[in-house]
Amino acid sequence: MARYLGVLLAALAADLAVWHLLSYRVETTMLIGGVAGLSVALGVVQLSGLQRRARDLLTISLVLSTLLSLALILLLPLLQPLAARALAALAALGFALFGFALYLRKPKG
Repeated sequence: MARYLGVLLAALAADLAVWHLLSYRVETTMLIGGVAGLSVALGVVQLSGLQRRARDLLTISLVLSTLLSLALILLLPLLQPLAARALAALAALGFALFGFALYLRKPKG
């Protein structure tokens, strides 16, 4: 569980860092920054060495996080984009932990 959670937090941190760097420092659009951040986060998950089921669940969590942050940014214009990304990351963390408890702990067969 600790390794799973560590990979998830590393992926979310990489996603947020790349998105922030590209969106604010290089001044690309938020969409390009979001896609690049998601790509880096998915790369972290794929290189983690976790079992396939865990990687699949983390991939779903990261994609849902990106979609949720996009929805929050578009639907709530008063919310800062960084706050929207952080809230979406917390939601992805909750989804991944819920998935770990239900899906990954279930015996195979």
